Amino acid sequence: MKYTIKKANAVYTGGGIFIFWGDLEDNKYFMCDDDGGVIILDSDPTDFDVSLYVEWQEEHLVEYLEDNEEERLLFCDSLCDYLMKATKSERGGLSDFEIEHYRKWFKLL
Repeated sequence: MKYTIKKANAVYTGGGIFIFWGDLEDNKYFMCDDDGGVIILDSDPTDFDVSLYVEWQEEHLVEYLEDNEEERLLFCDSLCDYLMKATKSERGGLSDFEIEHYRKWFKLL
């Protein structure tokens, strides 16, 4: 896999939507929506007041993983592996069942 997750978090934004974000081993960052759309960034997206805007994302964009389906699927699977072992606060309230649901869902997209 091209990118290795160092730390990941999940947050419930409302309306049944989760966002995943975190740090990568190569000092880059990522954001992933609950439809498996993954972007690699050169800046920490933790401040959602700015990072959820497309303009900010484009300014800090390194790569869209949607351009490489195999890499996207590997990344999403690795994200689910990380979250299964993560602390309750990192999971954003997701249960094991919900994480496994996302693992299956990401593969269907």
